[in-house]
Amino acid sequence: MGVMEGGGAGWFLAHWMTHGAPPMDALAVDSRRFGSWADRDYRVAKAVECFGLQFGVHYPNEERPAGRGLRLSPLHDMMVERGAVMGAAYGWERPNWFSETPEAEAEETFCRANWFDAVAQEVAAATNRVAMADLSVFSKFDVTGPDVASFLEALGANHAVQPGRIGLTHALTSAGGVLSEFTVTRLAPDHAYLTSAAAAEQIDFDLLTQVAKGFEVTVSNVCEKLAVIGIMGPKSPDVLPELSDMPWLTARETNVGGVHVRALRVSYLGECGWELHVSKDQAVGLFTTLEEAAKPHGLGYYGAYAANSMRLEKGYRSWGSDLTTERSPLEAGLAPFVRKPLHAELTRDAAWDMVMLEIEAGEVDPFYAHTVWKDGLAVGIATSGAYGHRTGKVLALAYLRDPTAGDGLTISILGRQRAATILPSPPFDPNNLRLKTRGSK
Repeated sequence: MGVMEGGGAGWFLAHWMTHGAPPMDALAVDSRRFGSWADRDYRVAKAVECFGLQFGVHYPNEERPAGRGLRLSPLHDMMVERGAVMGAAYGWERPNWFSETPEAEAEETFCRANWFDAVAQEVAAATNRVAMADLSVFSKFDVTGPDVASFLEALGANHAVQPGRIGLTHALTSAGGVLSEFTVTRLAPDHAYLTSAAAAEQIDFDLLTQVAKGFEVTVSNVCEKLAVIGIMGPKSPDVLPELSDMPWLTARETNVGGVHVRALRVSYLGECGWELHVSKDQAVGLFTTLEEAAKPHGLGYYGAYAANSMRLEKGYRSWGSDLTTERSPLEAGLAPFVRKPLHAELTRDAAWDMVMLEIEAGEVDPFYAHTVWKDGLAVGIATSGAYGHRTGKVLALAYLRDPTAGDGLTISILGRQRAATILPSPPFDPNNLRLKTRGSK
């Protein structure tokens, strides 16, 4: 393998060193996609597994068994007891979906798998009642010091949020691509709390540490110190009456159920809800308390598959698939999160345009890297897709090289052409009315 790939690897690394950014997205080969948890036993187990499956069929949502169980949230055992079927993310075990069958496993298939109906039930709970989740796999960082505001301005394309508010910022490469995406919570004038994708932990910590060198701030990786409980759905304010006065995209440090939490009024699902960030040693007790409060309101649970379905219905981009170093935030349709002075600079090299597609229904839902066609020519590529249970639509996010290629599109999924229609706005709650709800519906 080294003989075959060494030349390309050398060219790739040389370009990165001389240009300040790799020639294409590096996530698949970046050594920082592993952390200190990837010890020798893990590396040996994965090497054997990878070579053994090198010419195997690889299915969407594939979960390989080697090297598992290395990082466990304090809520892990509770999730398993409640039927969670776990997946792996940067060494962490996280719930993918919840099954009523003990020791259930996901089918390996390109068609709709055995978890499809279970995910529909999870979505229904979050849409109509209240659903809880273990979101502890987020990467989590504290940034403290007198220069926090200036640090945030330098970090990403967006302006620094005001104290008490939550915002989104994208760190860019020297070529204008999206290197990282952070949810930024300003807990105080001198304290910002940043969260990002689980798989970005080391990449983001490196970035934050590098940016911090120019400012009087301290960056702390608190991934192992805090757990995160998600409470989502129209009944969530009834479960959290002490927080029900919080507007959307605000944050508060307070006590819930006698436990100190960082309460974030934010939701990746597009539903009214909160993330409660809590010390790991307090997580189990708080989760149990909230469960009891939620049961009268029709409690359910949700995992990563349900979250993926719901975020696509809102058009929310996912780091690592929809957002990569190869595309700028303007190409990704994130202009509202980019400071105006950067627009002209980023527009100069913009060649692609991200759109949301509704796809003709079929036995296989879109997942990743499907070609978009028009009049026999390849005009784009889908970067993520799923079935939207709230809308009944098969959806995908895709980059089009020709932004005028509006009608007559098809998408190739496993060799079959399916009609694809550009949606002008997210098909679910485009005005964010459900996100802004305060109180029972």
